[in-house]
Amino acid sequence: YWRISDLNRAYGFCPSYPAKLVVPSTTSDQDLLAVANFRSKGRIPALTWLSQKSQGSIWRCSQPKVGIGNTCRQDEQLWADIVARSGSSFGRIIDCRPFKNAMANKAKGLGYEDEVR
Repeated sequence: YWRISDLNRAYGFCPSYPAKLVVPSTTSDQDLLAVANFRSKGRIPALTWLSQKSQGSIWRCSQPKVGIGNTCRQDEQLWADIVARSGSSFGRIIDCRPFKNAMANKAKGLGYEDEVR
């Protein structure tokens, strides 16, 4: 179901994240590298809380890098695997930045999570 990745053991992958990262068992370290390339400052979705009863979870990450047609198959698959393990048919991405900051980033063409996906 879940596995522990040691990809960040020396904090070179993402200095602001812990040495061990919990990820879906289907997500390889190579996938995590692709997701890091897609997200600002390499901050991949990282598990911060998991309900042992329901498997519901809270994850944190940075916004995606943008550009015309800039998508990442591995990022989409990671989110799909997270949602599948939650026991729910959908997941919710919440931007916790102040609204003005998020809209300013979007206006400048910087990262913004699209809730439609």
